[in-house]
Amino acid sequence: MKKHLLILLVVTLAAVGLHARSEEALFPPVPGLENPAEPARYSADNLFEYINGAADVFIGYDFEQLFSMTYSGKEGQSIIADIYRHADPACGFGIYSQEKPRQGDFLNVGTEGYYESGVLNFFLGRFYVKIAAFDLGADEKEILIQLARGIAERIPDSPGFPPVLNAFPQTGRIPHSEHFIRRNFLGHGFLENAFTSDYDANGARIQPFIIQADSSEAAANMVADYLKFARSNNVEISENEHTASFADPYHSSRGPLTIQWRDNCIWGIFTTDSETAASMLAAISTALRQK
Repeated sequence: MKKHLLILLVVTLAAVGLHARSEEALFPPVPGLENPAEPARYSADNLFEYINGAADVFIGYDFEQLFSMTYSGKEGQSIIADIYRHADPACGFGIYSQEKPRQGDFLNVGTEGYYESGVLNFFLGRFYVKIAAFDLGADEKEILIQLARGIAERIPDSPGFPPVLNAFPQTGRIPHSEHFIRRNFLGHGFLENAFTSDYDANGARIQPFIIQADSSEAAANMVADYLKFARSNNVEISENEHTASFADPYHSSRGPLTIQWRDNCIWGIFTTDSETAASMLAAISTALRQK
């Protein structure tokens, strides 16, 4: 028995050591700049010490750990590379989607990234990477791209957007408009795990959503809670099997909401255009059946 415990301890320590080394190996060298031997580490317990008020947003996306590396040069140049690890790829994409611009210089780095003056952010699997540069000069963008690609090559996760986004139809879809809201979707505590994408529908902006619940039961409970909330606010509901239309009291200015549900998914759209609603919901329904 003792021999088995000793073997288990050796294997565990080896795994811990490998994990520690892999954290350091996430950061490639930057020519002309120096960096510490080890990155700084933060958990959910002390993340606020590093990003203060923004910590709650990251923790809301099931943040697990942050590894931060500062590169510095002799003439005042510096780069801070922060690698946030979240619980799953949906949350990695989700926190990225909360910070990305509506329009920007999007890059093929990781799964997707973008560059702004002094900043390059991207996501890959569970990981969200934020890189900030100071006094790098005219070559700043190229230096950040090379560093970002070096980090991406060292991240163990595979590239790709959450597969459920493929259920949003392509026609009219606005590029780079996809988001994932982990909790409190539409301001409701009972709605979570919602994906959205923006569309141009004959000049009008619409935003269908797909909620991917953990189970069929969880989805059914969300629908029940939503309809209960509407009825408690004296909202009239038009309902038949697996479809309901009503005005959400929190979003009445967006027009009536129609939702449908099947298995572990709920999808819906706010619009006064009944034809647009029917077409969009049907397209999502068909795509979800095929996935």
